[in-house]
Amino acid sequence: MRIARNHDAVLKKVLKETGVKVEIIPPEREAELSFRGVMLDTRNFGATLLSEVGGGSAQIAEIAGNKLGNRVSLPLGTGRV
Repeated sequence: MRIARNHDAVLKKVLKETGVKVEIIPPEREAELSFRGVMLDTRNFGATLLSEVGGGSAQIAEIAGNKLGNRVSLPLGTGRV
């Protein structure tokens, strides 16, 4: 949705028809939220790398202890292949 040419029109239609305001988050925030989910599932396994592939991007990040380290967002989502 982040890169769709008509995302403004789609967001307006969703708001009008459902009353729900959808927020498009930046890739950095997406990585942070993915990290939180990973930590809920893997905190006992000592995860050191996060990889999450969505529709428009892939997030790759280091996990150092319980903190999110270096991260990158790549334009390699399932909707782009």
